[in-house]
This record gives sequence, structure tokens and C-alpha cells, in this order.
Amino acid sequence: MKSGARSTPRRDRQVRPRPRHVVKRWIIIGQRLRQLVAAPPALAIEGVAIYLLIDRTIDVSEWLLVHGLVSLCLLLWAKWIGRRLRRNQLAWFLFAATAGLGPAGPFTAIVTGLLLIVFHRD
Repeated sequence: MKSGARSTPRRDRQVRPRPRHVVKRWIIIGQRLRQLVAAPPALAIEGVAIYLLIDRTIDVSEWLLVHGLVSLCLLLWAKWIGRRLRRNQLAWFLFAATAGLGPAGPFTAIVTGLLLIVFHRD
């Protein structure tokens, strides 16, 4: 071995691991998107039901039945996803907004979820 040679490999060329906050951010984004999986089908069903109600194809009682079933499914979804994720406020918001606002509920939940992802603090 020469007198000026290094015995340890150079570390400046190694790939550094990602910072923990970057990894945590992607985990949080994935969790929030999983909570919103039920929102597009709920929006579609509620939208079609309100369209048929306005078009007078279905009666108010039939619309209430469809709305109640969608709300019940979202309640069960929020309870199910709550067993898998620690923070499931967005799933509960999806249920509450849909139950209270009808077809505007899933839309507001989607917008809220996307805004939470964009403006998440690291």
C-alpha cells in the first residue's frame, strides 16, 4: 500500500437515503388517497340519482332510499378504513358531507383531500 492511498472507500459518491420527512410525506399522501377511494363512486351514484330526481324519473322516496344506501356504505367504509389507518378524518368527512349535502358531499371531500395533500406541512 502506498503511503498516500486511502484504505476506506470514498463516501461522497454513495447514494444518500431519502430524508425521513420525504418518506413520511409519501405515506401520508397514500393514506389520504386511500380514504378517498370511495368518493368517485359515491359522487357518480349521487349525481345520477339527483339527475333522475330532477328529471322526474324517480320519486323523492326512491331518491332518499338511494341516498340512504350511499350514506350507509360510506359509514361502513369509514369504519373499515379506520381500522387500517390511524388518521381517517377524511373518510369520516366524506361520510358526513355526503349524508348532509348529497351529491355535493363527495365533491367537497375530493377537493378537501386534494387541498390537504397540496398544503401538507412537512
